[in-house]
Amino acid sequence: MKQTNIEMQLNKIEKMLSQELDQPMSFDEACKYLNLSKSYLYKCTHKNLIPYYKPGGKKIFFSKKYYKYAGVVTDIIYDHFLTKEWNFFSRRPLESVTYNFYRALVNNYDILPDKVRDMMPFFIINNWIESYQTLNGIKHVLKTLSSHTTLPKQTGFAMRILKKNYFSLQDDFMEFFPQLIDYVEKDFGIHISHRITIPF
Repeated sequence: MKQTNIEMQLNKIEKMLSQELDQPMSFDEACKYLNLSKSYLYKCTHKNLIPYYKPGGKKIFFSKKYYKYAGVVTDIIYDHFLTKEWNFFSRRPLESVTYNFYRALVNNYDILPDKVRDMMPFFIINNWIESYQTLNGIKHVLKTLSSHTTLPKQTGFAMRILKKNYFSLQDDFMEFFPQLIDYVEKDFGIHISHRITIPF
Protein backbone atom coordinates (compact mmCIF):
# COMPACT_ATOMS: atom_id res chain seq x y z
CA MET A 1 0.00 0.00 0.00
CA LYS A 2 1.35 3.38 -0.97
CA GLN A 3 1.93 5.74 1.93
CA THR A 4 -0.07 8.95 1.99
CA ASN A 5 1.70 12.28 2.31
CA ILE A 6 0.55 12.57 5.95
CA GLU A 7 1.89 9.11 6.80
CA MET A 8 5.22 9.97 5.20
CA GLN A 9 5.43 13.17 7.25
CA LEU A 10 4.55 11.29 10.44
CA ASN A 11 7.23 8.70 9.74
CA LYS A 12 9.73 11.46 9.11
CA ILE A 13 8.86 13.15 12.41
CA GLU A 14 9.03 9.83 14.26
CA LYS A 15 12.45 9.16 12.79
CA MET A 16 13.70 12.61 13.78
CA LEU A 17 12.43 12.18 17.32
CA SER A 18 14.05 8.77 17.68
CA GLN A 19 17.35 10.23 16.51
CA GLU A 20 17.08 13.13 18.97
CA LEU A 21 16.54 10.73 21.84
CA ASP A 22 19.96 9.20 21.20
CA GLN A 23 21.64 12.48 22.08
CA PRO A 24 20.53 15.01 24.73
CA MET A 25 19.41 18.42 23.55
CA SER A 26 21.62 21.42 24.04
CA PHE A 27 20.37 24.22 26.27
CA ASP A 28 19.35 26.35 23.27
CA GLU A 29 17.63 23.40 21.60
CA ALA A 30 15.68 22.69 24.78
CA CYS A 31 14.51 26.32 24.94
CA LYS A 32 13.19 26.14 21.38
CA TYR A 33 11.68 22.67 21.80
CA LEU A 34 9.88 23.61 25.05
CA ASN A 35 9.14 27.16 23.88
CA LEU A 36 10.68 28.60 27.07
CA SER A 37 12.88 31.62 27.63
CA LYS A 38 16.49 30.99 28.65
CA SER A 39 15.99 32.68 32.01
CA TYR A 40 12.96 30.52 32.84
CA LEU A 41 14.76 27.32 31.82
CA TYR A 42 17.73 28.34 34.00
CA LYS A 43 15.32 28.65 36.92
CA CYS A 44 13.79 25.24 36.16
CA THR A 45 17.16 23.50 36.04
CA HIS A 46 18.37 25.33 39.14
CA LYS A 47 15.31 24.08 41.06
CA ASN A 48 15.66 20.59 39.52
CA LEU A 49 12.21 20.88 37.92
CA ILE A 50 13.65 19.63 34.62
CA PRO A 51 16.17 16.76 34.54
CA TYR A 52 19.45 17.76 32.93
CA TYR A 53 23.16 17.10 32.90
CA LYS A 54 26.22 18.85 31.57
CA PRO A 55 28.87 16.69 29.90
CA GLY A 56 31.92 16.84 32.12
CA GLY A 57 29.92 18.66 34.76
CA LYS A 58 28.78 17.91 38.27
CA LYS A 59 26.28 15.18 37.34
CA ILE A 60 29.12 13.17 35.84
CA PHE A 61 31.93 13.99 38.23
CA PHE A 62 30.40 13.89 41.70
CA SER A 63 27.00 12.17 41.60
CA LYS A 64 28.49 8.66 41.91
CA LYS A 65 29.25 9.17 45.63
CA TYR A 66 27.42 12.38 46.53
CA TYR A 67 24.09 11.76 44.77
CA LYS A 68 21.78 14.72 45.50
CA TYR A 69 24.67 16.56 47.14
CA ALA A 70 26.71 16.65 43.92
CA GLY A 71 25.68 20.25 43.37
CA VAL A 72 26.92 21.23 46.84
CA VAL A 73 30.37 19.81 46.10
CA THR A 74 30.44 21.49 42.70
CA ASP A 75 29.55 24.79 44.36
CA ILE A 76 32.53 24.40 46.70
CA ILE A 77 34.81 23.52 43.78
CA TYR A 78 33.53 26.55 41.88
CA ASP A 79 34.31 28.70 44.94
CA HIS A 80 37.88 27.44 44.62
CA PHE A 81 38.12 28.67 41.05
CA LEU A 82 36.34 31.92 41.87
CA THR A 83 38.76 32.81 44.68
CA LYS A 84 41.72 31.59 42.64
CA GLU A 85 40.74 33.68 39.60
CA TRP A 86 39.23 36.53 41.62
CA ASN A 87 41.08 39.31 39.79
CA PHE A 88 39.37 38.36 36.54
CA PHE A 89 35.97 39.21 38.01
CA SER A 90 36.50 42.05 40.46
CA ARG A 91 38.78 45.02 41.02
CA ARG A 92 38.12 44.83 44.75
CA PRO A 93 40.75 42.73 46.51
CA LEU A 94 39.47 39.41 47.80
CA GLU A 95 40.85 40.25 51.25
CA SER A 96 38.66 43.38 51.40
CA VAL A 97 35.52 41.49 50.33
CA THR A 98 36.29 38.73 52.84
CA TYR A 99 36.76 41.19 55.70
CA ASN A 100 33.48 42.97 54.94
CA PHE A 101 31.64 39.65 54.76
CA TYR A 102 32.97 38.49 58.12
CA ARG A 103 32.12 41.85 59.65
CA ALA A 104 28.56 41.56 58.30
CA LEU A 105 28.27 38.11 59.92
CA VAL A 106 29.35 39.49 63.29
CA ASN A 107 27.10 42.55 63.05
CA ASN A 108 24.09 40.38 62.21
CA TYR A 109 24.84 37.54 64.60
CA ASP A 110 21.46 37.86 66.37
CA ILE A 111 19.45 37.08 63.25
CA LEU A 112 21.59 34.21 61.97
CA PRO A 113 20.17 30.66 62.06
CA ASP A 114 21.45 28.57 64.97
CA LYS A 115 23.52 26.26 62.75
CA VAL A 116 25.21 29.23 61.10
CA ARG A 117 25.97 30.71 64.52
CA ASP A 118 27.58 27.45 65.58
CA MET A 119 29.77 27.32 62.48
CA MET A 120 30.62 31.03 62.34
CA PRO A 121 33.63 31.01 64.75
CA PHE A 122 35.29 28.18 62.78
CA PHE A 123 34.39 29.90 59.54
CA ILE A 124 36.10 33.16 60.54
CA ILE A 125 39.06 31.76 62.52
CA ASN A 126 40.02 29.42 59.68
CA ASN A 127 39.30 32.12 57.09
CA TRP A 128 37.27 29.73 54.97
CA ILE A 129 36.70 32.09 52.07
CA GLU A 130 40.37 32.68 51.32
CA SER A 131 41.21 29.07 52.15
CA TYR A 132 39.16 28.06 49.10
CA GLN A 133 42.11 29.17 46.97
CA THR A 134 44.11 26.04 47.84
CA LEU A 135 43.35 22.34 47.42
CA ASN A 136 44.16 21.77 51.08
CA GLY A 137 41.60 24.42 51.94
CA ILE A 138 38.95 22.67 49.85
CA LYS A 139 39.80 19.36 51.49
CA HIS A 140 39.44 20.93 54.95
CA VAL A 141 36.07 22.49 54.07
CA LEU A 142 34.68 19.22 52.70
CA LYS A 143 35.86 17.29 55.77
CA THR A 144 34.38 19.84 58.15
CA LEU A 145 31.04 19.94 56.35
CA SER A 146 30.79 16.14 56.24
CA SER A 147 31.44 16.06 59.99
CA HIS A 148 28.83 18.69 60.91
CA THR A 149 26.19 18.30 58.18
CA THR A 150 24.52 15.55 56.14
CA LEU A 151 27.12 15.88 53.37
CA PRO A 152 28.42 12.33 52.68
CA LYS A 153 31.88 11.55 54.03
CA GLN A 154 33.50 11.19 50.62
CA THR A 155 36.24 13.84 50.80
CA GLY A 156 38.89 11.50 49.39
CA PHE A 157 36.70 10.70 46.38
CA ALA A 158 35.97 14.40 45.75
CA MET A 159 39.63 15.36 45.91
CA ARG A 160 40.64 12.56 43.53
CA ILE A 161 38.01 13.66 41.03
CA LEU A 162 39.04 17.31 41.40
CA LYS A 163 42.72 16.59 40.81
CA LYS A 164 42.05 14.25 37.90
CA ASN A 165 39.67 16.67 36.15
CA TYR A 166 41.06 19.96 37.44
CA PHE A 167 41.41 21.82 34.14
CA SER A 168 38.12 20.51 32.77
CA LEU A 169 36.31 21.77 35.87
CA GLN A 170 38.16 25.06 35.64
CA ASP A 171 37.06 25.52 32.02
CA ASP A 172 33.51 24.63 33.05
CA PHE A 173 33.56 27.33 35.73
CA MET A 174 35.09 29.98 33.47
CA GLU A 175 32.29 29.34 30.97
CA PHE A 176 29.56 29.24 33.59
CA PHE A 177 30.37 32.24 35.79
CA PRO A 178 30.18 34.97 33.11
CA GLN A 179 26.83 33.49 32.05
CA LEU A 180 25.65 33.70 35.66
CA ILE A 181 26.70 37.37 35.81
CA ASP A 182 24.80 38.11 32.59
CA TYR A 183 21.73 36.30 33.90
CA VAL A 184 21.68 38.28 37.17
CA GLU A 185 22.28 41.59 35.43
CA LYS A 186 19.64 41.08 32.73
CA ASP A 187 16.91 39.38 34.78
CA PHE A 188 17.30 41.27 38.05
CA GLY A 189 18.73 44.58 36.86
CA ILE A 190 21.71 44.30 39.21
CA HIS A 191 24.97 45.67 37.90
CA ILE A 192 27.80 43.43 39.05
CA SER A 193 31.17 45.16 39.29
CA HIS A 194 32.45 45.45 35.73
CA ARG A 195 33.03 43.33 32.69
CA ILE A 196 36.46 41.80 32.36
CA THR A 197 37.41 39.90 29.24
CA ILE A 198 38.62 36.43 30.12
CA PRO A 199 42.00 36.01 28.39
CA PHE A 200 41.44 32.39 27.32
